[in-house]
Amino acid sequence: MIFRASYDTTVKIVTPITFLILLSGIAVPAIIGGRAAAISIYYLLIPLIMVVIIGGIAYTPKYYSVDGDEINVHRLLLKPVKIKICNVYEVEVINKTHLRGSIRIWGSGGFLGYFGWFISKKLGKAMWYATRLDQAVAICTYSKRKYLISPDDIELFLSQLPDGIIKKRP
Repeated sequence: MIFRASYDTTVKIVTPITFLILLSGIAVPAIIGGRAAAISIYYLLIPLIMVVIIGGIAYTPKYYSVDGDEINVHRLLLKPVKIKICNVYEVEVINKTHLRGSIRIWGSGGFLGYFGWFISKKLGKAMWYATRLDQAVAICTYSKRKYLISPDDIELFLSQLPDGIIKKRP
């Protein structure tokens, strides 16, 4: 079964602003600095900016699915992340207050979603593949990996998982 992953208001605001800042990082120095600045931009800034944009697009969650014995995080350009349900010992609904004060180690904190490594008081170190923080699900595995995902219909998502691993329903 497929579960949509829509963006929250923060992502809808941060993403276009970040795109504009990145694009202005190319245009403004070229306009102000003349030929020498334009050359440095083409060889230094443009590749860096392209890596940021393409990396963000590649990693952003497109949708989630539960297929038999796996939870899958489908991303825009990369292979899905597969979490074996038999390896999951706990699934818990997380609200935004649980994630306050989270620290991003590596990843995106609003540009095209929330993905990468984060540390929070509630989860500790976890890999986030979320598009919204107002409704999220934490997945804890026996292999000591923790994930945060954000399917739009949490109740339907939880209904696809074994009852024994669900800690808290909304």
